[in-house]
Amino acid sequence: LDIDDFKSVNDTLGHAAGDQLLVQFAERLTGCLRGEDTAARLGGDEFAVCIEVAASQPEGAASAQRILEAMARPFTVSGTDVTAHVSIGITIAGDSTKGSIELMHEADLALYAAKNAGKGSFHFYEDGLHHAVLARLERRGDLEEAIRDDQLLVHYQPIVNLENATMVGVEALVRWDHPTLGLLPPSEFTPVAEDSGLIVPLGRWVLDRACSDLSRWQRRGNATGARPFYLSVNVSARQLQSPDFMSDVADTLRRHDVDPRWLTFEISETLLVQDSADVLSRLRAVHDIGIAIAVNDFGTGYSSLSQLHNYPIQALKIDRSLVTGIHGSDLLGDQVTVIRVIIAIANTLGLTLVAEGIEEDSERRQLRALGCTYGQGFHLGRPVTAESMDELIDQATDRPGGDRRTALSTAAAPPSHRPSA
Repeated sequence: LDIDDFKSVNDTLGHAAGDQLLVQFAERLTGCLRGEDTAARLGGDEFAVCIEVAASQPEGAASAQRILEAMARPFTVSGTDVTAHVSIGITIAGDSTKGSIELMHEADLALYAAKNAGKGSFHFYEDGLHHAVLARLERRGDLEEAIRDDQLLVHYQPIVNLENATMVGVEALVRWDHPTLGLLPPSEFTPVAEDSGLIVPLGRWVLDRACSDLSRWQRRGNATGARPFYLSVNVSARQLQSPDFMSDVADTLRRHDVDPRWLTFEISETLLVQDSADVLSRLRAVHDIGIAIAVNDFGTGYSSLSQLHNYPIQALKIDRSLVTGIHGSDLLGDQVTVIRVIIAIANTLGLTLVAEGIEEDSERRQLRALGCTYGQGFHLGRPVTAESMDELIDQATDRPGGDRRTALSTAAAPPSHRPSA
């Protein structure tokens, strides 16, 4: 068993809090077992359980499910509620002559597979896992090479006004132009980057390339009179917690001569649930230099109103799971109810709202009717290359005598750092 993202607890709440979590985790784990079972801590946040009277997969699965359900309840660490999901790898000895070392190795490979499947789950050992693990390690080496050798690309997805389809911003989305596998989406390599720590240099590369493109587009817009727009870049928890993060950001802005007021950092909603003084301090530093902060995938059930109020946030992005399938006849459905609540929260706190994953015009119309002003998704615009963005910029010309600011970029920027007309 392995606690998912345990490092983030140490990084955000401190090592003393991490130790508290390990103690509480061990106590809860032993409470899931019978008297004849054995539990041990192997080191760090890794534990092992030996269940001696379980000879089948259903019995092993039932034991694992009991543990998962017990660990799903929040832990209270240093006065903060922390959710510590667990991944579990299982092997069954049965009547085999395998020794303890081989069994532990099989369980470890199964644990690796459970984490790859999305964490918070269990996986049984099966033949071929060894090759799958080797393939993942090879993918990690290839990714290191890709970052070093400039094999990555940044595509940009428009963020538009739902009323008039005007593009007000773009989100930077990384792609990997793999030499043998072709163009890979983030889902194919960002989990490897997160687990290995490569997400820090990867994120640094994306920010640098996106700011380089933004600088070029702003110069182009100044020359052609195109309507300005903001750039949104995803920032992971590991990036934000990196000691060099703020200096890297400052260097990038200076190198490309980018006005930070046209930049937004998107963070995960799970970052807020940690309620960490370090995270809050870093986000305030980002806010103070003029960069807006948006919470992506909002509405998945993590944040509280008090957390939103305490953080320097300017925008919420409604999770695509709440947007998919929404339509006009579902005015009392659960999706609509949750979206109404989110809109009320945003209005109360003065936050800008962006709906993600809009793929049908009926979804756009319903969201607009509910009061959501901005959105993105395949129906509104697919991710395109930097070169293709040039054509979109040429189409986004100013109206005669109009204000060069866009509604979203102005609202998303801190009041004292709004772009001038």
